[in-house]
Amino acid sequence: MTALLLLLLSLPGVALADAASFLAVEGPVADGFDLPQDSGGLTVRTAAAGVVVRAGFDEPGRGAVEIEHTWYDSTGKHRTRSTYGGLERVDVAAGESLSRRQAVGAMPSDAARHRLLQFQLSDSAEPRAFIQAHGSTFVPADEPVLLLLDPASDSLTWVERGEAKATYSVAWGQLPGAKREEGDLRTPRGLYFVVSKARGEFGGTYGAYYGGHWIKVNYPGPHDAVRGLAEGWIDEATATKINERWAARKLTPQTTRLGSGIGLHGWAAEWDDAESRGKSFGCVVLHNRDIAALYDRIPEGTAVMILSGD
Repeated sequence: MTALLLLLLSLPGVALADAASFLAVEGPVADGFDLPQDSGGLTVRTAAAGVVVRAGFDEPGRGAVEIEHTWYDSTGKHRTRSTYGGLERVDVAAGESLSRRQAVGAMPSDAARHRLLQFQLSDSAEPRAFIQAHGSTFVPADEPVLLLLDPASDSLTWVERGEAKATYSVAWGQLPGAKREEGDLRTPRGLYFVVSKARGEFGGTYGAYYGGHWIKVNYPGPHDAVRGLAEGWIDEATATKINERWAARKLTPQTTRLGSGIGLHGWAAEWDDAESRGKSFGCVVLHNRDIAALYDRIPEGTAVMILSGD
């Protein structure tokens, strides 16, 4: 019996120092993952778009193909390698860019009756579950507008269809590091989406600190829900709702211990770029002139990625 071996090697998330490293990819970006085999056939297809790093025969009749995939999720940018072994025929070559579901080769005919898919992940996750959970993934170049925020450089980069257009200075929460829970004075890290906007005069004790503009995002997101479950702060039903609402680019639950009320806004007065640390209660602060200029160009649904590189 000939087996088809699919090895999905999940590498650690790429360290993101700036917008350029986040956007830079070699070959196509994966927009999701699939099982690698046609139902009822011998053709083997790539699990996701990527670049072939190895293709050939280890011995006669036993071909193998290894593909590297670049993909994004709510935590950032990742690379995953898939390996397809036990092939009778190899249809691709090293260095070739492949689209999703493109044929990479075929299994021997005697494998048609007894097909066996063996999945392994370096982090011991079950590959079928990984593929089912990543049927669709975020593609920065598909976004009309992406706000890419980098704590390492205290900057917001305006990105259109994957191309950086302009950069603005920003400030952060009063304490360094990623937000974990309500009231910790930290700015979240990860991918979120704009869910509401308002401008004008804001009431309340802190209304003046918005600088006349408020752009809310849907924190918490999926990776925050994982943390909430692990800490016992939310239940499975709430985690599911967070995932579903986040994916729909809608407001996620705002009353859990994970916190809420995160967005982008101006400030009570002009501030110096050297004062970018320790300013807000967890939101991203822009210069009033910048948020006023960008406000109308940021529709609801806009993707906001806050990098982890600080």
